[in-house]
Amino acid sequence: MQRYNPPYVSAPPIFDPELKISAKSRSIPGLLLQTFLIYAIGAFLAFIVRSFRQDSGDSWASTLALQGFMVLAAWISINRDSIPSSETGLKLPGFRHVPMGSVLGVIFLNMALNVVLLSGRFPPMPYSYRSFPVNLFWIGAFVPVAEEFFVRGWFQTASYRVLGETRKKQVIVLSAATFAVLHAGWILRGAPISTTLMVVLGTFLCGLFFARSRQQSGSIFPPIFLHAIYNLAGILFSAVISWITAE
Repeated sequence: MQRYNPPYVSAPPIFDPELKISAKSRSIPGLLLQTFLIYAIGAFLAFIVRSFRQDSGDSWASTLALQGFMVLAAWISINRDSIPSSETGLKLPGFRHVPMGSVLGVIFLNMALNVVLLSGRFPPMPYSYRSFPVNLFWIGAFVPVAEEFFVRGWFQTASYRVLGETRKKQVIVLSAATFAVLHAGWILRGAPISTTLMVVLGTFLCGLFFARSRQQSGSIFPPIFLHAIYNLAGILFSAVISWITAE
């Protein structure tokens, strides 16, 4: 009896940056829906915390509820999609991946946004925290780590997997746009629409810096650093303005 020999089929490569997450049936609309769902749940938890504590604005507890849930959801999503930690950017980059031009760029954007908002044409944003030290820790340190892990660590990595290596610019714009739209939630905290739109525009522009540094370095630490610089510039600017007006 003649033995049947099936045709040889070569095995697929272990890793190919062009491959999509077909096993999970991922898509950009699906990622966007998941992102905004996570943010909505986190914002609801923060609202519950504010109501329970009877806070008129944000506090460390509500910030922890929102940002903490985003970090938890990002970690679960990363494990669900079997994304290795190195691919999410949890590795140290070289200093050359944080150019001084990016640092100066995000500082300039923050100063320009604050000047525009203080020009008298936009109603003021509701103040978020109680004291300068609280601002320094939560806005200057905790928020950049949490948001960058969520947006640049998980979302940007997943978007890159879906769109492929040939669409790096689209991924950067998509990452910055998603980051900006998340800040539209200020409307739910009582912020005026016109002022919120200016904040969304500012976060989109600085988000381009964050997303580009994430892509160039392969690490989330440069965007965390730039995000912290951006927020700290705003904190210091607000403190100086408060001191001048008090005098």
